[in-house]
Amino acid sequence: MRKVGEAIDQAARASYRGLAPSLGFALTGPPSERMVLLFLELLFFFSHVSLRTGFAKGLNRPQLEEIQRLLGPLLEAAAVGYFPCDWSEDRRPQFYEGLNRAEADYAQCRRLRPANMFDDGSLFGRLATRISRLWGSQNPVLFFAATTGPVDAFARMDLDRLMVNVARAID
Repeated sequence: MRKVGEAIDQAARASYRGLAPSLGFALTGPPSERMVLLFLELLFFFSHVSLRTGFAKGLNRPQLEEIQRLLGPLLEAAAVGYFPCDWSEDRRPQFYEGLNRAEADYAQCRRLRPANMFDDGSLFGRLATRISRLWGSQNPVLFFAATTGPVDAFARMDLDRLMVNVARAID
């Protein structure tokens, strides 16, 4: 399970760093609230695609629920590790509420990749839409960056292998 959590964390970090130029923020200095929310959104997104991959690999509902239960604290630790100066006990309930809301929102998507630039019926299109809303912009360059960087990070996650290994471990 730890390796899945690490893959999610690494994908979120890579996407976050990749989005910095398009969103106009620096990777040094204290993060703004919006930057923290962006990183959390990326964690939530990559958590969701991990669970979807598990489902596609044949994991059953109890297995997926167990993975979800184990992932929560790992994702929280990733958030605290990335923004230690900006984390407090009051953020914990907000974190889990955000995770649950994002999970429900991404669950509505039926495709992985967008059919067109602004297609939010796909997972990556929905991520781009959520990032665009967070940033208060419908700029096509932002939307494109919010789609392509996370696609690259997702491709490097090796989720097929990781989720098969997790399925064996929790049986």
